[in-house]
Amino acid sequence: VGSSQSRLETPYRSQAASHCIKFASMVAREGAGMVLMAVAGFGVAMMVIMEDVLKRLQLPFFTLMGIAILTMAALLAAIAHYQKGWSQLSSNKMKWICVRGFFGCFTYACLLLAVVAGAPLGEASALQSINVIVAALLGRAFLGEPLRWLHMIALCFSVSGAAMITKPQVLLGLAPAPVGGKPWLGYGLALVSGTAAGSTFIAARKSQGSNPVVLTTCVALLDGLMLLLMPATGVVQDTPLRSLLGIPWWMTAATMAGLMVTFAIGSFTLSAGAQLCPAAAASTIFTSVGMTVSFTAQTVLHGEAPEALTVAGAGLLLLGVMCMAVAR
Repeated sequence: VGSSQSRLETPYRSQAASHCIKFASMVAREGAGMVLMAVAGFGVAMMVIMEDVLKRLQLPFFTLMGIAILTMAALLAAIAHYQKGWSQLSSNKMKWICVRGFFGCFTYACLLLAVVAGAPLGEASALQSINVIVAALLGRAFLGEPLRWLHMIALCFSVSGAAMITKPQVLLGLAPAPVGGKPWLGYGLALVSGTAAGSTFIAARKSQGSNPVVLTTCVALLDGLMLLLMPATGVVQDTPLRSLLGIPWWMTAATMAGLMVTFAIGSFTLSAGAQLCPAAAASTIFTSVGMTVSFTAQTVLHGEAPEALTVAGAGLLLLGVMCMAVAR
């Protein structure tokens, strides 16, 4: 009898062990994705901060960054070809890769323009945190990810926090405008950037299983062309290229290499990480890290410590982010 019972229990034990292994694998996969999203938040924030740094050094950020990213696109395309990443793509995967590239490029363009239009680095990054809400709603619509009551609380926190940062009472004439006015265009572009960022996470999840190198190649190609076109079409004013004649060649090369590394950190980790963890978790981690880095840069580079109301607004936005994490 004992032998028969042992034989009956063996399949159940084997099945339980299999479930444990699958669960551990899933946890490890999502954990790796979360780490990558934290690195991506840092990298993307640095891609925006570098615009301010190079402007202070009187170097042409848009031209140098555009050339650096297009160079990276060529290298990544060659790597993807060597890995046979292109031949393994179905038409459906290619569609979502292009969607990911478009929204990634649009997100970066709007965030850059928000800062150029006068929105402080930290405030622009904080307003971009609405991507958490967008990612949750789109995750429900396209990925079937659950939408809970905590998501609604997160939405209330996010809207309240955004209102405290932008101070709409100035626009309504209920409070005096600060010296120089409020950068309403910059705030609006930051909100648009956040909406596009939420779509980026969904597209990355829909392209799950695709080679991250292929994903990053598409983003790099669009980002590089966008950065070169912005000063060429007069959308932004860039430092003239002749400014490079006044510095040693190795300094220009080092700057280009630094920009390439910054892009690789921000974009490749975003493409890989967003495939590994749920859209809400991905946007949550990405936003909280980016917000922290941007507020730090705003304080260090500009000596602009955020006002109490701005800190409170950022805190509410961060509470919204935390609600999203708990809801997950």
